Amino acid sequence: MWLATAYPGKKLEKLNNQFIVGDSLDSFDWVMEFKEIFKINDGFDLVIGNPPYIRTQNLNRDTAERYKKNYEVASKGNFDIYNLFIELGSKIINPSGEVSFILPHKFFVVDSGEPLRNFLLKNKLIDKIFNLNQIQVFENATTYTCMIFLSKKNKNSFDYFSVESLENMDTPKKEKILFESLTTSKWEFGSLRTKNILDKVRINKLQLKDISPKIFQGIATSADSIFILEIQNEDTKYVWAKSKEHNKIIKIEKSITLPVLKGSEITSFILANARYCVIFPYIVDGDKYKPIPIEVMKSSFPETYKYLKSNYQKLLIRSKTDESNWWLYPYPKNITYYKKPKIILQVLSNQAQFGLDSKGHFCFVGGGTAGGNAILIDDLSHSETLLMVGILNSSLTTFYIKHTSSSFKGGYFSFGKSSISSLPIPEFSKINTELKDELLVIVKSLMKKNCKEAFQKLNNIVFKIYGLSKTESNDILKDIEVTAPVGKNKKKAA
Repeated sequence: MWLATAYPGKKLEKLNNQFIVGDSLDSFDWVMEFKEIFKINDGFDLVIGNPPYIRTQNLNRDTAERYKKNYEVASKGNFDIYNLFIELGSKIINPSGEVSFILPHKFFVVDSGEPLRNFLLKNKLIDKIFNLNQIQVFENATTYTCMIFLSKKNKNSFDYFSVESLENMDTPKKEKILFESLTTSKWEFGSLRTKNILDKVRINKLQLKDISPKIFQGIATSADSIFILEIQNEDTKYVWAKSKEHNKIIKIEKSITLPVLKGSEITSFILANARYCVIFPYIVDGDKYKPIPIEVMKSSFPETYKYLKSNYQKLLIRSKTDESNWWLYPYPKNITYYKKPKIILQVLSNQAQFGLDSKGHFCFVGGGTAGGNAILIDDLSHSETLLMVGILNSSLTTFYIKHTSSSFKGGYFSFGKSSISSLPIPEFSKINTELKDELLVIVKSLMKKNCKEAFQKLNNIVFKIYGLSKTESNDILKDIEVTAPVGKNKKKAA
């Protein structure tokens, strides 16, 4: 744009007086600083930029509260800073002006994006969206972005472009999206055929959160390199395991550990033996728990105490930790859930990976967009649990998540809590008895051995349960390009 002011034989204009420094979101007075532009032009012709990507959690409390008070898109729950720039940009352009930003596309589907989705729809601001999907456009940062173009012009629709690679940037898939076809709920862009399938599987269905209201994240020690150990050997009393923090094998008491799964070890149907264990300094009794007192640590778990004590200074610097609780977890969330029956899943995966932990044997790490989540199943019967495992591991679940959640590099999708909570699940009592029996047989078979033929049968049964036609079923399989469950045959955990 600066070069556009150049003429042959003429020096480029100086820009020194064209820049104004200030906090554009907070204390900056745009009308006062750009009096002529707002007086003569009623605002800017063009606002273009790459706004910062900063979450609420990384702002100080006073700043976050001020933003919530002053910006409509920040009025509810958590938010990202770039949401505010969209609202600001739309307010400082003139009636024929345009806004062009590159920013994360996760606001299409995450709960925290609802106020922004509402703002854009209510004001019919969108002209075009170029969804860059998993394409990485910044060298030094992994971000999943879109280019969004806004204006105040009167319109009833906008153009949506899906860019699968930089090579097809000039010829992306294009759709015309009516504003009235979208709601403040997740934005699901795709072909009419895809939308029809999604609508069909939702008909007369419960959601996963209705059947299993407790979906929870993995363990948070705030010092995994100390608490999580790689098992080398064990007997009935001790575990010999490698400490990442010390880069050596240590000995600790087995009874203070739990087997722990990392993301890649969470597989479909049945879970393998864990390669890792976690030091678990708590006593769990049903729905209650209490920390193991330090004196008990010394007397009953001397090897573990000695090891943790050798990391005293590093454990002490964790947030919410002091001399009274240095050997514990700063944020002991979900402590009572790990020993309960549950279904554990990978949060980031290219395919549904739901493993059954029927005896509450495993702990697991992660949450957010890494590691695992789990679904409590203690209110389900054994047969209902197996039906659930079958449905969750089907290609229908992969298809649903692909088109309703955030996408990531390498063809991965988010199976996080907000994504899976809305999964349509049929009422088990209303499933055709014959189909129900067939599904139970197939799931039991897959719990013993993953194989292509059994998985195809499972898909066929699930498609019938959801009332999908042969054409719709084939469209799903073609869309996700999955024909067999992920994961090798594995040794069943004890």
